[in-house]
Order: sequence, then C-alpha cells, then structure tokens
Amino acid sequence: MSDRIVGRLSRRRLLGASAATAASLPFWASAHTAFAAPLERPSAKPGVKDVLQQIPDHATQLMQQWTVPGMAVGVLIGDDLVYAEGFGEKSVATGKPYTPPSVQGLQSVAGALLGTAIMQLVERGKLDVDNPVTAYLPYFKIDDPRYTQITVRRLLGHTSGLPYAAPLDDALGGVPDGEFANPGGDPAHPTVEEYVRGLKGAGVLLATAPGEVNSYSDLGYDILGDVVHKVSGQLFQDYCAEHFFEPLGMKSSTLVHGQVDPKRLVPAHDLDAAGKPIVRTRPTWVPRHIPSCGLRSNLHDMSRWIRMQLNGGSLGNARILKPASQAELWTTLSSWQYDPTATAGWGVILSSIDRYKTVSMYGDPLYECSLMIAPGRRIAVMALTNRTPWPDGFPTWELGYWALGALLAAA
Repeated sequence: MSDRIVGRLSRRRLLGASAATAASLPFWASAHTAFAAPLERPSAKPGVKDVLQQIPDHATQLMQQWTVPGMAVGVLIGDDLVYAEGFGEKSVATGKPYTPPSVQGLQSVAGALLGTAIMQLVERGKLDVDNPVTAYLPYFKIDDPRYTQITVRRLLGHTSGLPYAAPLDDALGGVPDGEFANPGGDPAHPTVEEYVRGLKGAGVLLATAPGEVNSYSDLGYDILGDVVHKVSGQLFQDYCAEHFFEPLGMKSSTLVHGQVDPKRLVPAHDLDAAGKPIVRTRPTWVPRHIPSCGLRSNLHDMSRWIRMQLNGGSLGNARILKPASQAELWTTLSSWQYDPTATAGWGVILSSIDRYKTVSMYGDPLYECSLMIAPGRRIAVMALTNRTPWPDGFPTWELGYWALGALLAAA
C-alpha cells in the first residue's frame, strides 16, 4: 500500500491516528445512544459562558501547533448562533483577517447535501435507494462485472467496493491531493457526467464485493451526484441552489468556486520549503468532484443548515424534508471502517460523546472543517480552517470535540 493511501485512510479515521485528539476523546461510547431531553436556554448558564470564553485560547493554540493561518469557530445552541469568531488571517498574501462571513471550501461536507438531495427524491417517489445505479445511469460501467450490484444505498453508505478515487485522479499531479490537479476543460478533466461515462476502460476495479465493507469513496459520491442530475433534471450544483441554498437563505453558499464573492473568498494554503504558510497556487476545485467535495460556505450559512436539521427538516417557511425523512438521514447505513465506535449515515458520521448521540460532517484536504451536532441537546460546534495539516493533524476535529464535549458537560 502506498504512502499516499495510508495517509488518506488515516485522515478518514476521524482522528484515530492523532494522539492529541485521541487523548481528548475519553468519553466516546456507543454510537446508538438515545437522544437526551432538550435544554432550556443553555447559553445563559455560567458554565457555557466559561466554555465560550476558552475557545480563543484553544483555537490559537491549535493554529500555532499545526501552522494554520486562519480559523473560524461557531457555536449553535437551539436556534441561536451564540458564538461566531474568526482568528488569524484569511490570506497570508493580503493579511486580511478571517471573519465569520468569510467563505471557504468545506470539501466532503458536500456529502450531507447529497444525502439530503437523495432523500428529497425518495420522498417524491422519483428514486428508490435499493435500485442499482444502472437503473438511473445506464452508461455507468467499470472494468469489474460486479458493478451491476452497486445500489444507491451502497454508494451512500460507502459499501459499494469502489476505490476512493479513479486511477485518473490518483495519477494526476504527483501530490497527495492529485485529484484536484489540472482542472481544465479538456477531456482529461471532465464534468461529472463525462467523468462517470469515462469510467469504463479507465481501470476502475472494486476492492471488495458490493455491500461487504465500508470504505470511503469520493468516486462513489460523485456518481451519486450524477444520479441526482439524471433523476431531477438539474445539475447537482443547480439542484442545491434551488432546493437548499435559496429557501434556507444560505446566500453565501455555492458548489461552484467561481461564484464565491472574491471579497469573502478564503484561499487554501500550503507550506513553503521553510514551513511557512503560502497561498496555494494549485487548484482547490474541479468540476468532476462537485458532488463529493465542491461545497463553499461559511459559519452563518452552515448554522442555518444545521438549524433546519435540528428542526426536523424545516427552517422558517422552508420545508426541506418531512420530519421522518430528516430523522432517517441520521440512521446507520453501515459500520465505519476507520473507527469501531462510529457508523455512516446519509452523508454524515454518527457517533457519541458521553451518553449523547453526535452527528458529524468533516471535510479535507486543502481546507479542513468539522461540523459536530448533539441533536438531543440541540448544540452544534463548527470549525473551519484555510489549511489542513494533511495527513498528520486535524485541528478543527480536535477543537470541535473538545468544545462540544465541554458544552454538553457545562449545559
């Protein structure tokens, strides 16, 4: 197994390989703990205020430890965004501060949008998750005859047997994030549909039989995005804009990097030869990976997304899902290969802190972000950074688990 694959699996283990994070998570327990009763105005409790006051020290310490130029942290309690602060620089090239309205890549958090889109189509009777993918994409073929056994549900739960990425992506760039290299418009850098159509003859083989093993696959989620396209008649980015961002008032969110307001855009950062952060010059967004990792957003918009979920699929006058459908998004589809205490839901990770069930969304590389929710207590923590210490450090995950655990104990 290559060093690259080892690193990729490590970052998908939800910090299992990080000693610092492991030390901060002694309270992990069963992934099936029942929700607790809602809180009454927890943000007014002295203990909660003490935790919020400690966030700047924790954030700046993690930024120094992992050479991260900028970070934003938000805390949602009930329907209130009780904390939203930025730290450090949005860009080392300009020196401008990272502020809560700043917009950056959220990478694999796009999977939560994808799971919700699939559920909407199920509600409308347009899609059955137990149908094979070929029922919706007759042109989906790979160089392994078992592809006909891949269902929509297996793609959602990462049990399709597909690799993390196609050989085309792995070969590009010669860097750990090769799938983001060279995003031009020529046939080697296709749209999502062209990408799926080109898988036959591209050397894609299943690592395991469909339905047997959980193994994270961005390729599988890109294919799901094409399923949404064919069933709904809209490109995935357009579907999300019409069905999610507009009705929820997520005015700064998009799946198209070029649509981000340049004044709010947070560039990704690399390290130079001296170990100092520099603005990344290689691409951070390519068309073929819009469904798996194209999301651009900020603290304010994602707090609205989380509020919708906590409210049973609605926010204000916008109804995104029926309550039963929203609840199903947070049910187990498969075990989580990289952490025995966690399971995979519909584009989310299910685990627990102490006795409270948690629902998490995580994204990297290039950027890093963690969104962690304790639904039974209606508390969520969001942390975003403009550099990921891939594959060794996970500052947003570490901060999120510390903050959410401390808030649950204090509230």
